[in-house]
Amino acid sequence: MDFTCAALTRTAFPDSRLTGTDFSRATMDRVDLRGAEPGIIFDPSSLRGAVVTAGQLVEMAPLPAGSPGILVEDG
Repeated sequence: MDFTCAALTRTAFPDSRLTGTDFSRATMDRVDLRGAEPGIIFDPSSLRGAVVTAGQLVEMAPLPAGSPGILVEDG
């Protein structure tokens, strides 16, 4: 999938495989990636507004620590 430059609002991807999905230059507002299998293509600022689990955040390394606007929530 290609969400390059997309504007996503209140979107969720439950039980989805996002491997290879491109979120580069996307804008997000409460986009829930919890429950989705990561492996996405992104630039650090494109995940601003995303909700991820701590485990997903670890898998998304080398996401620069402290990238503003990413909310980490488990559950």
